[in-house]
Amino acid sequence: MEQGGQNKFNLKLKELGKKPIITHPEHLMESGKVMPQSVELEEALLGALMLERDAYTKVAEFLFKEVFYKDHHQVIFGAIMSLSELNEPIDLLSVTNELKRLGKLELVGGAYYLSQLTYRVASSANIEYYARILLQKFLQRKVISLCTETIHYAFEDGIDIFDLVDHFTKIIFELVETVTKSKEKDIKNLIDETLNTIKELRDKKDGNNITGIPSGLKDLDSITNGWQNSHFIIVAARPGMGKSALMITLAKNAAIENKIPTAIFSLEMTAQDIVKRLLAAQSEMPIDKFTRAQLQDYELIQISDTLEKIKEAPLYIDESESVSLMDIRTKARRLKVQHGIKFIIIDYLQLMHNRDDKNGNREQEISSISRGLKSLAKELNIPIIALSQVNRAVEKEKDKRPKLADLRESGSLEQDTDMVLFIYRPEYYYKEQTEPLEKNMGYIDIAKNRHGATAEVKLSFEGQHSRFGDYVEHAVTNDTAPLDTMTQNADFLGESSTILGSKMNKKDDNNDISDVSRNQIEDF
Repeated sequence: MEQGGQNKFNLKLKELGKKPIITHPEHLMESGKVMPQSVELEEALLGALMLERDAYTKVAEFLFKEVFYKDHHQVIFGAIMSLSELNEPIDLLSVTNELKRLGKLELVGGAYYLSQLTYRVASSANIEYYARILLQKFLQRKVISLCTETIHYAFEDGIDIFDLVDHFTKIIFELVETVTKSKEKDIKNLIDETLNTIKELRDKKDGNNITGIPSGLKDLDSITNGWQNSHFIIVAARPGMGKSALMITLAKNAAIENKIPTAIFSLEMTAQDIVKRLLAAQSEMPIDKFTRAQLQDYELIQISDTLEKIKEAPLYIDESESVSLMDIRTKARRLKVQHGIKFIIIDYLQLMHNRDDKNGNREQEISSISRGLKSLAKELNIPIIALSQVNRAVEKEKDKRPKLADLRESGSLEQDTDMVLFIYRPEYYYKEQTEPLEKNMGYIDIAKNRHGATAEVKLSFEGQHSRFGDYVEHAVTNDTAPLDTMTQNADFLGESSTILGSKMNKKDDNNDISDVSRNQIEDF
């Protein structure tokens, strides 16, 4: 189940001359106690599987060999699984013949033992109940084993404690994933599921359905079809182009508008800065009113209404200043288990580091981080968006539009990502030109799309509200405040978080927007 992860860590242990991780915890004894198990239920379950024709289909999704405590019961269940895969009938005679073919009939006690199992069945009606009890016993054994091993290696000199924590966190997460959902699907079932999904989308009347996490930007969603599960996406731009505004837009539309559990790892801005931008974007009030404390009474009422909607959003903000790839993996797995997050945004990639990279080569370090984030997206089966800087060389070009070759500090970002998006705003570069220039407009250039088309999308840029929106012809507003100054002088809203909740709990490393108290608006 988690054997691949164990092998990698065992290599490190071998280099240090340590004993490898125990891979069969079912036989461990802890303080003289027998590991949790129920042999009687195992016998009854196996007997029921050989008596009732469709019994196996009721438990096949969540039952596997390792759930059984006795080795010979694992062998018997393995034979039953083989018969099911061959679409053969499962009964006493077929299981006996299969074990005989495998040369394991005598190992399990012979045909006599198999026949005795069928006599131990009181009723096959409760087979799912039996299976879930055995699954619970298996989980107990696994947790005992993992905790025992963790304690043992934590005492060992020479073991990197961060590697140890990361290793066992991964195993626990894989364990939860294994027992909560089926991973293996044959092509027949996959075709049926795919066709059903297509039919459901076709039958919907609005015609604007997307299959992934919506960006909330109509023209962008029409090309990407939303942010897809397991995809790793880069959003890159030079400073001042609006990366943070796009991040706020995507987080707002996912968490606030669509109630999709979303996590933001902000290595640059504080959690309060992000919440202020969310308030500005949601309430359509200029963000400088927050930083300069210029809100009027009617605007306070407007914020109160907005706050009611924001505080119910399943949004979690981590504002840790220095975050490694391993930190994000660990926190993301925890958020997945505790809060069911379905979308992650990282601001931004170049501020991350990788503890496993010892050679000091920054380009290789960024490459390993990008590969790790892609792996994490697949592991959690959610989309991950990472903001990224673009090389300064683009400023010297006549056409200021970034290209894939301009991605900063890594040649592998293009290779690892499923999609690369560049933000470009002509107004930023050509403010002084005499011919008419459309104001408050930006482009998102989809420079790479592994699973679809590339294109350029025109958007409206609302800098005073810290957000992007669907393109509006002849957008006006010529007094947009520079984004890089909007988060300064954050005295308003205060470091004491009088309005928007307490500072991030460093032990838990996240801010839950839902903890904001509406009544505190009166503190203004």
